[in-house]
Amino acid sequence: MTVSLDVAYDVALVADSNSPYGFSPGNTTLVGSMSNVVFVNVAPGTVSPSFSVPDGRACDSGWGDFDAPPGAYTAAITHCERP
Repeated sequence: MTVSLDVAYDVALVADSNSPYGFSPGNTTLVGSMSNVVFVNVAPGTVSPSFSVPDGRACDSGWGDFDAPPGAYTAAITHCERP
């Protein structure tokens, strides 16, 4: 799954079970890792996330537009079922 934001941010990180730090740069989740995406230093204001879901999967993010405060990070955590 790919998660995108409609505002600027410094870096996006995805959960990576093969990384010694637990995360790798990117906004597309990795096979075999949790479906977490973290956006660091999100521009303040109203943010509209979008999710590109893999074919055949039902996913629930529970997300809609939200307000990001200055200097914040945003974590997008989704739950998907296997097809």
